[in-house]
Amino acid sequence: MSAPVTVDVLAQDSSDLLTVAAWLSAEWGQELGYTLDETVAWCRDVANSPVEDLLVARQQDKCVGSAMLLKDELYQGDEFSPWLSSLYVRPEHRGNGVSAALFDAALQCASKRGVDSVYLYAEKGKLIDYYRRLGWFPFAMFERDDKTFIIMRTRMPWNVMPM
Repeated sequence: MSAPVTVDVLAQDSSDLLTVAAWLSAEWGQELGYTLDETVAWCRDVANSPVEDLLVARQQDKCVGSAMLLKDELYQGDEFSPWLSSLYVRPEHRGNGVSAALFDAALQCASKRGVDSVYLYAEKGKLIDYYRRLGWFPFAMFERDDKTFIIMRTRMPWNVMPM
């Protein structure tokens, strides 16, 4: 049995922010052309935002995953908001409830802000069934760089499936 997962909202001066930024840079940032310094600055901006959250999951006081709740994801001023974004779980901790704990914490943050829906997107075929099991449902599709992405949504309360 794995240790319990705790999730905290990070402050911009948290020492864990650099760990999270390094994960995000290695997983997506470098491929998208962002330097580690740019990713650190972005993480600090999110951690300092009054309308966005940078979350970190811990098991036995070790950082094991992170996620963001962002105002805008695909386009600035997007009518869909907020977005669950940049979900990352260290490979050796996957399958232990870390991502579910991050989802729950992000949705609790959104609920405190009074929103009734949260969005995410994923490449078609990747993780879509997993997100469905956690209460997300397909909402729309879009194409980018010859790939198809599914926008998914969950409604508050997130533990009630839509009719």
